[in-house]
Amino acid sequence: YVNPNNRELDRGNCGTDRRQIANITLVAQTPRFTNNTLRIVGTGWKVAGIFTTTSGAPLTVNTATDQALSGQTNERPNQVNPNPLCANPGISCWINPAAFAIPALGTRSTLGPANIPGPGFFDLDMALSREFRVREKQTLEMRGEAFNVTNSFRAAAVTTTQSNNFGKILTAMDPRILQFAMKFTF
Repeated sequence: YVNPNNRELDRGNCGTDRRQIANITLVAQTPRFTNNTLRIVGTGWKVAGIFTTTSGAPLTVNTATDQALSGQTNERPNQVNPNPLCANPGISCWINPAAFAIPALGTRSTLGPANIPGPGFFDLDMALSREFRVREKQTLEMRGEAFNVTNSFRAAAVTTTQSNNFGKILTAMDPRILQFAMKFTF
């Protein structure tokens, strides 16, 4: 708690709260072909995909100063504008710096934690796999997976008010990641 004597000032959203989440999953398998060559090459392949879209995580703005004279430097500013986001939220301006003010010396903020909406994102992950029977109780599985298939930019914003980059999006989650694996079961 920023203010142990007044927990009302520390009310806010959970940092992992997501108001909107949609997941779509699809799994398909190729049929068993009758043509011998086609059956060897094309039968038994499985393709799976997961599409996710979600609203952003709530952000907490910090001042990096000790205005309350408490010995802590992770205090929150006061919100002076009802809309904390820029007019057109984007990479160069997500959080509006003019929406916040440093509290007076010896006072605490009236802003609770995790009250600023962060940027949302979408994600598409895919997998392609096939099992090959070696013997009666032995199989070899080949698998390829791609995470963030579209290599989409998924943003995170700077939330320290004293930073020259406050409110800008300077970091991102993982880019496209590919991985391949083989598994022998006996």
